Amino acid sequence: MRTVTSAADGLADLERYIQVLQEWADEDLEGEMKQAIYAGAEVMTDTIRGEIQSHPTHASPVNGMTAQEKKALLSGLGISPFGKKDGDYDVKTGFDGYDTSHKTKKYPKGVPIPLTARSLRRGTSWRAKDDFISRAVSKGKKKTVEAMEKKFDEKIKKRFEKI
Repeated sequence: MRTVTSAADGLADLERYIQVLQEWADEDLEGEMKQAIYAGAEVMTDTIRGEIQSHPTHASPVNGMTAQEKKALLSGLGISPFGKKDGDYDVKTGFDGYDTSHKTKKYPKGVPIPLTARSLRRGTSWRAKDDFISRAVSKGKKKTVEAMEKKFDEKIKKRFEKI
C-alpha cells in the first residue's frame, strides 16, 4: 500500500479499498477456500502420521498395533477430494485401501485399512481401545486452524497489495 499524503488521497484509497471489498464479495471464493482448507488438512494429516509413526508396536494385535498394521495405516492415510455439501466446504483426513499383506477368507483383497483403524480406535471384543486419532486431533487442532488462517490471510494480503 502507498503512503497517504493528503485527505483527498486518503479518501481515494478508502474508496478503492471499498471497491475491492465489493468486488471480492461478488466473486466466488471457492478457490481461496479450497487452498485454506487443504492447508489445514495437510497439517492434520501430518499430525496423525506422526502419531502413528511414534506409536509402539506389539507382536500380537490383542496387545495393540502390530508393525504390519502400522505400515498399512501409514500407506492408507490421506486426504479426500474437496467437497461441498449444503453450503459447507470440507475435506476429510482418513484411511483408504486394503492391507494386501493380510488377506482372509472374509477379505480376499486384504483387510480394509479403515477397518483396522476403527478397531484400534474403538477397540473390539478381543482388542483394547487405543484412540490414537483423538490424541493426534487434540495435538494438531490449533496448528491446523493456524495453517488455514495463514493461507487465507496470504490471499487477502495479495488482493489488498493491488490497492
